[in-house]
Amino acid sequence: MRLAAVGIVVLSAVIGIVPQLTQCGHEGNCHWTAQASLANAFPLAVLGALTVFSRNRPARRSLAIVGAILGISVILLPTWLIGVCASDFMRCNLIMKPTLILSGLIVIALCTTIFLMSRGGEETL
Repeated sequence: MRLAAVGIVVLSAVIGIVPQLTQCGHEGNCHWTAQASLANAFPLAVLGALTVFSRNRPARRSLAIVGAILGISVILLPTWLIGVCASDFMRCNLIMKPTLILSGLIVIALCTTIFLMSRGGEETL
């Protein structure tokens, strides 16, 4: 479970850094998607760190639910909420969009794993 939480921290770095390096300009949709990805990366990093050190099962379950919601929002940024450039051959379409979608899916999978591993009683581990 701690490995999954460390994976979330690593993915939060990917979600925060890759869009900053692959945005096309400073005025397009990809710029705003890159900025919004930072707003998802920071809470995910904190969530992963809290999950690593959490010993309380209900707290880990709650953190996993919030993490899955943040993973969904990472996927929605380049696809539905803000989007990226219209050209299919721009860096944001070739690198940023697939990276954010894949990272969001992996975050959801890791949070689901943490949630399922934290089932059980209310006792502290």
